[in-house]
Amino acid sequence: MPIIPMRPINQSDQASSFVLAIDVMWIEQLLAGTLLHLIRKRIPRQSSPKFVYLHANSPVSAIVAKATIQRIEEITVSEALALANELKMSCGSVKEYVGSLDRMGLLVFSCVSPAEKFGSIDILRQHLDYHPPQSFSFVSDSASTIIDRICGF
Repeated sequence: MPIIPMRPINQSDQASSFVLAIDVMWIEQLLAGTLLHLIRKRIPRQSSPKFVYLHANSPVSAIVAKATIQRIEEITVSEALALANELKMSCGSVKEYVGSLDRMGLLVFSCVSPAEKFGSIDILRQHLDYHPPQSFSFVSDSASTIIDRICGF
């Protein structure tokens, strides 16, 4: 079986989804559906994706969920601090994460669907040229179909 590129070759090949790297400390709350807001230093800006695959970093190293995106926007530090409860972070943790930035991205999910089976890097690489992103990475239509099948979405 040939290895399919994960990233889109051109704009028309881009799926309406992307892969987002997350810290393992968020997995439990995301899978339980109690965490629907995430702040990020970088967010997609050139398109309006509908879904995001959540890739839990090491030691899990797998796609663990697929979330439906309600909205993606830029917010100020004061707006992030006002959302601390929804972010499941203390104000101090928000400030620490933001550092010297005056704006950051906010992703709001309408729902999070846990993977029926975590898509580990090893399994994904059997079918895709898969490299977990440091932040986020768009996926091709073909890669999205394969991720959905492997993870049971």
